[in-house]
Amino acid sequence: MIGTLAYVLAALMFTTTQGILAGTIVLTAMCLLGLSVFFRVALSGRGSRLVSVFDVTATNLALTLLLCEIGLSAYGALFGSILLVRDNIDAYRFLPNHDYGRLWTNSSGYPTREFARERRPGIARVALLGDSFAVGAVRQDVNFASRIEGLRPNVEVYNFGVSAIGPEDYHLILRTEALAFDPDVVMVALFVGNDLTDGRAPSGGFELKDRALSIAARRGWRLLRERFRQHSSAHESLFAFRPADDRLQSGYTLSRQTYLDTELERLGISRISLATAHEDGWLRALSQLRAMHDECRRARITFGITIIPDEFQANPALHDELVTLGRAPRADIDLTLPQRRLLDFCRTEGIPCLDLLPLFAGSSDLYLAQDTHWNEKGNLVAAQAIAPWLDGLIH
Repeated sequence: MIGTLAYVLAALMFTTTQGILAGTIVLTAMCLLGLSVFFRVALSGRGSRLVSVFDVTATNLALTLLLCEIGLSAYGALFGSILLVRDNIDAYRFLPNHDYGRLWTNSSGYPTREFARERRPGIARVALLGDSFAVGAVRQDVNFASRIEGLRPNVEVYNFGVSAIGPEDYHLILRTEALAFDPDVVMVALFVGNDLTDGRAPSGGFELKDRALSIAARRGWRLLRERFRQHSSAHESLFAFRPADDRLQSGYTLSRQTYLDTELERLGISRISLATAHEDGWLRALSQLRAMHDECRRARITFGITIIPDEFQANPALHDELVTLGRAPRADIDLTLPQRRLLDFCRTEGIPCLDLLPLFAGSSDLYLAQDTHWNEKGNLVAAQAIAPWLDGLIH
């Protein structure tokens, strides 16, 4: 019972297997030490009532956690995409046929027009796979997918973007949805910031950190923390929560602390000393890209990758600020390291690849303030580079 409760608490506090294991050991040791003192008192004849109280409390706590897990899991299963209790692609999809203000979705929940299986004469079809960069943090008509169609009237872009997903999910969408629409080109918009490090490792069995209760606790804590940070910087009411669709209607800005924490974490992909720590993520991502290329080749569809740089690679002021914070030594940072490895991989595999970093490097006005995504200008710059590159793939 003690070990189980310690494991539950550790899983709520930590996200890595190492952290959960260490937390379980420490919490178990603390509980055993506390119990030894507790039972010394109880056995002295003065604490029999305390023993009964402890027994009832521990039993009720375990039962409460179990019922919460069952309830949250059932709620997620009944009502579908519940971000707080699910950690799969369905949790991040938009509602189908929904107007979010700055974007609207089709019947499949993707931020684009309705997909049609029939082909229009003279119109090339591109299936775009990507995360929140494909979705866009600007109005739908000015994101890079829409801009490409404006620059190339003979090209239609089927945008299969879903926020917060990665190569494993891109592969799933390709297999189960995109290939059915017979595209001429499949393009992956690969984001350096997290597509190479956030891949889900194969599970070895029951993982408490993947349970609904653990997911809800972690994400709930992050939401409250971010709300507190924004309240502290904006001096607004802590409980004046914005409408659910506010991020989609007016753009969203992270608190300064959360923004810098996010960029510091993403900077790890360019840190020489962390190459070994990220190797498993790299191998998983490259394996998925290779499999996608193979599937497209068998279907006689051109497969290409566009490499999207993180803001820390493009914005010198942000890079300098991250170094100044002292947690990322300048000598340990190789800004182009991920691009070089991806380009080498694509050359070896024979995959057409477009690296956008040379176009974005040295610019401080292509990303939304404290958001990590492109602004309208950044989306236009990307579209102007991708459109002629697609011409070569189509013809």
